[in-house]
Amino acid sequence: MKIKQSILFVLGVLLISAAYAQGVSNKSFKPPVIIAESGIKHITASGNVDILLINVNDDEDIKASVPKQDLGKVKVFYSRGTLSVSTKGFLTADERIPVYIYVDRLQSITLTGSAFARSKDILNCPYLQVNIEDDARVAIKSRGKVKVNAPDDYKMVEEDRYRLVLSTQQ
Repeated sequence: MKIKQSILFVLGVLLISAAYAQGVSNKSFKPPVIIAESGIKHITASGNVDILLINVNDDEDIKASVPKQDLGKVKVFYSRGTLSVSTKGFLTADERIPVYIYVDRLQSITLTGSAFARSKDILNCPYLQVNIEDDARVAIKSRGKVKVNAPDDYKMVEEDRYRLVLSTQQ
């Protein structure tokens, strides 16, 4: 009889602590930020994702973040220098999910679906490979060389002072 009471007591304490933990975590919730200690070298994005690439300052971490209201609409996965971002479920054609990614030595970015990537300023990437599939778009400025693999019906614009890659569909 004492064993049953002990088990019920332990279960009760666990349930109460779980309920309390949920209440506490909802009040102090902050949008998650993935901090990439080994750096972000490769990015894969698909779906209705708008990526903003931002150069890292000396005092900033290499990271990726999503606005709080869009967390349930996006899947983000990071492993060994590769960041994958995609949308969950069905989104309307005009619904876009912004993702902010701080980079320092990005090597490649692959965009599929209706993903869009642009740089906030001129990136410090010595070599960047951009792979575009489906209806994806890109508008990236880089100091280093940029190689673009895109479908034949895409028009690419390049600039001489720095590498500007801008895609438009014909």
